[in-house]
Amino acid sequence: MDNGGWFTDSSDSANAKTFRDYIDHATCPPLNVGDLINLQNGQDTSVLKDLAVKLAERGGIWDTFLPVVDTDKFNTTEQIVAFVTFRITSVIDSTSGKGMGGTVLDLGESGTAEPGGQMFRNCGLLAPPKSVGN
Repeated sequence: MDNGGWFTDSSDSANAKTFRDYIDHATCPPLNVGDLINLQNGQDTSVLKDLAVKLAERGGIWDTFLPVVDTDKFNTTEQIVAFVTFRITSVIDSTSGKGMGGTVLDLGESGTAEPGGQMFRNCGLLAPPKSVGN
């Protein structure tokens, strides 16, 4: 369990409209280590609903790359220091809680997440860099 947030490319506004566009149309440009991204926290219901629909279209499993930043702050611009492969398996949008669930994967476990591809662009994770191992 960790805290997470949304991100946009530094040239895009960090708001629900942009997040939904990234999810629905994969419009986020390819990102690289060293790029700047805008970080936004919040549990926007409209974004979570769009994410739930796309997750269902993928059969309840969505492998993606999430950018990692070295900060514990939201609502700021930060530099990408790494990427982590993440499998989204649930979207929670209820009165008792909101968020998404999933698992950090080893690269060998991911069959569909490709660097620079569409799966690479759609979700963000805000957390200090961590060593991920077996």
